[in-house]
Amino acid sequence: MSDPEETIRFPNNITLVAPKSVWNQHALMADIVDWNASDVPSTESLFTDGEEPLSPLVRLTPEHTSFTTPVTVMFPACIGATRVWRSSESSWELVELESFENGCVTTSLSHFCHCFASGNSRILKAIGYIKPHSAVAKLALACVGRCHQCNHALEQYQEDYYFLEGYQPCTRPAPVGTCEDTTSFRVTQGAHQQTLQVSSRMCPAISDELQAQGTQFKVQIEDIEHTFKCDAATHGDVTISGASSSSQQRPSSSEPLGDVTQPSSATMSSYFASFLPSFLLVNEDIPDGSQAPISMISARFDKGEMEMKFRRVHELLKAHNFENLMVDVGGGDDFGAKTLEYLGRLDAEHGVMLAVCTENYGEMTSSPYSSNGELTFALNENVRVLPLKVVPIYPPRPPSGPDHPFDKTGAAKALVKMVLPPCRVFLDCCDKSAEQIAKLIAEELLNMGK
Repeated sequence: MSDPEETIRFPNNITLVAPKSVWNQHALMADIVDWNASDVPSTESLFTDGEEPLSPLVRLTPEHTSFTTPVTVMFPACIGATRVWRSSESSWELVELESFENGCVTTSLSHFCHCFASGNSRILKAIGYIKPHSAVAKLALACVGRCHQCNHALEQYQEDYYFLEGYQPCTRPAPVGTCEDTTSFRVTQGAHQQTLQVSSRMCPAISDELQAQGTQFKVQIEDIEHTFKCDAATHGDVTISGASSSSQQRPSSSEPLGDVTQPSSATMSSYFASFLPSFLLVNEDIPDGSQAPISMISARFDKGEMEMKFRRVHELLKAHNFENLMVDVGGGDDFGAKTLEYLGRLDAEHGVMLAVCTENYGEMTSSPYSSNGELTFALNENVRVLPLKVVPIYPPRPPSGPDHPFDKTGAAKALVKMVLPPCRVFLDCCDKSAEQIAKLIAEELLNMGK
């Protein structure tokens, strides 16, 4: 008798894959815990040669439970992770790192414990921030990829008045170098210089105030100049169009890489192109969208990783002349008005709704402008819907039931079945970068416009 595998995604981008019988027998859980917790073995003498943790500490429960068939575990880690550790009694032991893709490591465990990934260096990016309608900017140094520590900290900083509250981030960071143990970076603007220190315990690092000129600012990081630009402010929001290095020249393959912390601008461009996330690089494969139908991204807005990925997709499509709409969740009262405006345009201009099908897509909420409301509009007005499969579970399974505050009867599930029937072809966007997804969407929209 077959025992099919089931995949469950937990908060903080942790995913477990196990046979259905294991899920039925054990209450498998995964979360992130503090390194100083009393039941966590010390890592003080674990590393040599500058190695350090490059992921959060993941706790898998029930602990000390063995499985006949190993459970596949995926969790976020910084680019540069090369080894995975699991706790054993009062120490740590190495387990096989099966893969590292899209900011996550994958390993298999036959019993549950604590685990994390490690490596010798963090690869860093610089993110520009501009305060709308002011001459003030700031800079953050953070890990590239899906670093849980940096992403979570930046979210907190953006809610703190003394750091980044009121600032709008750049969507295309600039590469700055690697960090081993504790690394200092010189940040210079005109006659003013400051030093940002980055380490495993001090990442990300936030600069003091910098000067912006209109909708851009320039800054030197280790003597390499970067320009962070943004479009004109609209409704108090700033949309960043990108960050670019001052030199675009590429070296020959024989040119030495030089000192990582003080390389030439050309060397940086070539060096980082081999492993930076694809959304930081220009993709000439995305076609021109001038002849494509108008489209709108419909998604659950939770400020999480998936939303951030599709905001990058949105920027990429716009950069290639696609008329792509996506509501800004920071727009306050404008959120509902913009949703209605965009839905009206889809209807009037025979556009396409791009449904980002996370597991809970279409769930009923307190807002009439949620993905459930957008799907209802698409059904009533016969708007074309292009489903984007972004997680293994498809079609979406919006929660409902007697304890649900808004959907006691499962109306959302019925709505999903009507709008996204099995016969409707979806685009498989699982485990793809923002640029790969943008290319898939671009090609499909052009086909739909013929």
